[in-house]
Amino acid sequence: MIKKHYLYPSNESFIKHRILKFADLVTEQNIVILLAYLNGTLPRAMAELFQFHIPQPTRAPYHFHVPFAYTNYRSFSLAFTAPRAWNAVIAVMYNQLEDVPRNKFTLKKHVREYLINKY
Repeated sequence: MIKKHYLYPSNESFIKHRILKFADLVTEQNIVILLAYLNGTLPRAMAELFQFHIPQPTRAPYHFHVPFAYTNYRSFSLAFTAPRAWNAVIAVMYNQLEDVPRNKFTLKKHVREYLINKY
């Protein structure tokens, strides 16, 4: 229990106790869903939402294709947010898709470190 004034900035507490903020927890879970897709353990109906990115010679590495969102409503769907989260975190950490650890515990540990270090 942290006894601080209610106006005390919470960011320091998150860093001190190595806790992810809610938005980062959602990002972590989206990455875990795509890891299940890579490992082939995702149900077929959900697996149809995702596609691998066709490699192109650019500076930015992308592993998954982010579909075009015609509406703001669609931009909050799993088919859009999960590949965007993966490409923003995992593709930066691991340039090649083959280098990504396939163990959920190991990947979550790396993602958590990356996200906490951004605070």
